[in-house]
Amino acid sequence: MATEKFRNRTVSKAVSKKNINTSPARNKSSARFAKNTNDKQKSLNIAAQKQKTLITAVEKQRGLNLRITVIKWLFIIVMTILGMKAIDIQIFKSTDLTRKAEREYIKTITIQGKRGDIMDRNKKRLTTTIDTVSVAAAPSRVTNPAETANALASILKIDKKRLQEQLSTKKSFVWVKRKISPTEAENIKKLKTFQPLAV
Repeated sequence: MATEKFRNRTVSKAVSKKNINTSPARNKSSARFAKNTNDKQKSLNIAAQKQKTLITAVEKQRGLNLRITVIKWLFIIVMTILGMKAIDIQIFKSTDLTRKAEREYIKTITIQGKRGDIMDRNKKRLTTTIDTVSVAAAPSRVTNPAETANALASILKIDKKRLQEQLSTKKSFVWVKRKISPTEAENIKKLKTFQPLAV
């Protein structure tokens, strides 16, 4: 019995010594495991962060591509409309627009040349050309045909009754006398009360 007790004590001491000797190894192994676990967790966090950043970048790129596509199609539509309008103006409406421009910017004016003088062999003028003036009236605007006819007949030496009949009509234009002399024209211009007259 004593021997068995001694053996048990020896075994228990050996086991306790073994346990004491093996506990630092277990602590080191636990520390390594914890460190590996932390490293793996950090790696997972970094990978998740990178994946999240990548997803965000892809979404931004998709939004940018969408905006670029919309702007591109708007530009194509606008340029197509402008091209069709240019074709319509340059090809289909060119004739009408050219005529309209010519009517606005081009006007035909007939200029009558002055007739030359006729001279004799001594260069003495026999005939010449002078500008003449004609008198017209607007009967619809004449308020007193009798007085107007009396004043004009005395200056132009024409029939007063016939002139009064012309000025009594409702016409908008009548010739009073054509190709009057410069003196007659000056005398008529002095008649400022007769506004419907044109000299």
